[in-house]
Amino acid sequence: MLRSIEISDFETVSNRILNPFPLSYEVFGRPLGSAPLILVNHALTANSSLTGEKGWWEPIVGSAKAIDTDRATVLCFNIPGNGYDGFFFDAGIQLTATDIARIFIMGLERLSISEVALFVAGSVGGGIAWSMVAQNRINFKRFVPIATDWKSTDWIIAHCHIQERLLEEETEWGLKLARQHAMLTYRTPQSFDSRFQRERKSSNYAVESWLDYHGDALTSRFHARAYRHLNQILRQIDAVSEDETFESVFAQVQTEFYVVSITSDLLFIPTEDDKTVNSLRSIGKPTDHFKIYSLHGHDAFLIEHDQVAAVIKGIWSQSKELREA
Repeated sequence: MLRSIEISDFETVSNRILNPFPLSYEVFGRPLGSAPLILVNHALTANSSLTGEKGWWEPIVGSAKAIDTDRATVLCFNIPGNGYDGFFFDAGIQLTATDIARIFIMGLERLSISEVALFVAGSVGGGIAWSMVAQNRINFKRFVPIATDWKSTDWIIAHCHIQERLLEEETEWGLKLARQHAMLTYRTPQSFDSRFQRERKSSNYAVESWLDYHGDALTSRFHARAYRHLNQILRQIDAVSEDETFESVFAQVQTEFYVVSITSDLLFIPTEDDKTVNSLRSIGKPTDHFKIYSLHGHDAFLIEHDQVAAVIKGIWSQSKELREA
């Protein structure tokens, strides 16, 4: 069931005061306050519906699954403006990942949540999560960023720039092309070769039909303004301000880090995770680094369910709090 908190008098990092807007969320499993809390941040075109008939991560979240709703409370916020709750920001309002992180922290505080047993976040949701952890206002005991980074690299910014040019008129045509372009960053040449093998369907190659399908599918469930808004957030991930260093920020955080990379990721490049893991270890933070082996690229965290589940179950089993829930 979709629930909502009203956020008012919110000031963005660019010093803009926003009109009141909803922060919607869903809770799965045990009631809030009755069991260890697992927080999940959703990916770009996903939403708060983690599990069930329309659940985008149903193989991972649910009864007796890796994120076990029989033994924990699972919470997921919608990124405000994604349209899942019917709300869109006005054109011209640009929010960063840090803005969204601050909004999610406000949501947790409004729900009287000061401690999260396990924080799992992928892709752009993971970028937001890095900023949430950096703010050090909530006790995130265990943090699992998957296929993500604490910053937008030049590579990501470049792709987002092309997306913005396609989306600036907020048309369905632009949305379709932007989605098709994005799909090329979510997969790999090897994934395409394995799947399509230069097969033709009528006058088109199978890969062309596949791209058209994904473009059309997104236009049927997503508004161009929402997609543009989320693309701007992806472009502006940065958990560390210009006058700080990664080490100085995260030295203050008491969190266990479980970084999960995808070996073939062409969007959030795994070598960036190597640097992050080394930095965390250099400041004495308990850090494990897991790798998802796949030819499917960035989307592997939505495809390689067995590997993702094994990582999360392993982390769960290490925690007495979660193990005995």
